[in-house]
Amino acid sequence: MFTFGIALLIAGALAVVVEIHSFTIYLIAVAAACFVAGGLALMAHTGLDATMMAFALVLLAGLPAVHYVRKRLKNPESDLISRDDVGAEVEVISVKDRSLRVRYRGADWDARPVPDLAVEGLVPGAILRVFARDGNTLILTARDVPAQPSARGTKTTNQG
Repeated sequence: MFTFGIALLIAGALAVVVEIHSFTIYLIAVAAACFVAGGLALMAHTGLDATMMAFALVLLAGLPAVHYVRKRLKNPESDLISRDDVGAEVEVISVKDRSLRVRYRGADWDARPVPDLAVEGLVPGAILRVFARDGNTLILTARDVPAQPSARGTKTTNQG
């Protein structure tokens, strides 16, 4: 069980590293389950059945807890920040099926077209417009489609 415990601890560490880069927050529950099960396997010399039971219990308890925390961390300001991209123009770098790679703000981004946008004629160098954002994936539409107004732009101030 020593090797299995070490493998679980390594898997937990890898889950933490992936979580840091993906910001899904759910991998924290997986990492915690790996650390608890790996620790039990190493320190208490539990068998495979007990180790996997501990992993499953921690994961089953951790996922709803992490989901609750994620809901509590969500705020309207983060939604407004992601709407800042709406209307911006991007340059297509590559097209593969319905997946696109685009250049935006000096970096390469994953993107996908809105469902009614035909990608057959798209070539590298084409200019598209950001319609929305889904996490780190840009949702793109044709350049001539007007951008949806963002909620941030609806406020007016009186500077008298």
